[in-house]
Amino acid sequence: MILAAFLFMRKMMQASSVEHADLSAEDVADELSVPDGLPEGIDVFEINGPMFFGAAYKFKDTMRVIEDPAPVLIIRMRHVPVIDATGIRVLREVHEEIKNRGSKLILSEVTSEQVMTELRKARLVFHIGKANVTDTFEKAIQRSNDILQDIKQH
Repeated sequence: MILAAFLFMRKMMQASSVEHADLSAEDVADELSVPDGLPEGIDVFEINGPMFFGAAYKFKDTMRVIEDPAPVLIIRMRHVPVIDATGIRVLREVHEEIKNRGSKLILSEVTSEQVMTELRKARLVFHIGKANVTDTFEKAIQRSNDILQDIKQH
């Protein structure tokens, strides 16, 4: 039974990945009809697969690599079907770290009802800000532009 649990955890870690989404102008144009690509000041990461156990720590390690974060960080979650308490805790820690560095976090394409339910139960939607949890990448980009405009005005 214990061996089966470890094998399951290993399989879930292998099925999950975190990538720095290095979006070219064509990538953004294909997805959003924005010819100039991603506006400066926005960084995008994407999580693929279930976000629990080791996958959550993979994500946190990837986030540590960012030495000088952009003013806005978008985390695309379109391929995250489930999240557990470990994933929630890691998202909370990343949010706190990003906030302490003076950046804003946007969770994009949170389409899984289970993930959204867990984010609400953990009050992460409240802490991150309801406007900063979007169901589409386009809305995340629009929200990012609003945040960047606010930063420029202050």
